[in-house]
Amino acid sequence: MVDYKTGLVHSHELRLLKRGEDSADAVERLLQDATPATDKVRQLWLYRFLLAQRGRPAADAAIISLRNLGAGPMSANMDFLTDGGQDFVQHSEQLLTRLVHRILDPQEPIRKTDDLEKCQYCPYRGICAR
Repeated sequence: MVDYKTGLVHSHELRLLKRGEDSADAVERLLQDATPATDKVRQLWLYRFLLAQRGRPAADAAIISLRNLGAGPMSANMDFLTDGGQDFVQHSEQLLTRLVHRILDPQEPIRKTDDLEKCQYCPYRGICAR
């Protein structure tokens, strides 16, 4: 599955597991961070999850950046999701459950994005005064 991006994407942006960190740090970043780079990895993760659920576990998801065509299809390494021998689909289901519970938690405050470029096409920008 290929997600074409009109903006500039570099392959290094698609690495959630940083040097010296363990897999749990990358998992938390996947669930918590609201950076444009993490958003892209989250998209690729969800695409791979949907493919795996539909019986295509070997399928991959990639980004092609129309402003970085020379890089070709760029994938995100998701090995941190299965480092402990976890099944990709089962672990992803658990993580998605956490993510949805956080989204639906009334105690979780709604935060405005720090990425003002996202506001350009947002249908709610008039409500939040951005």
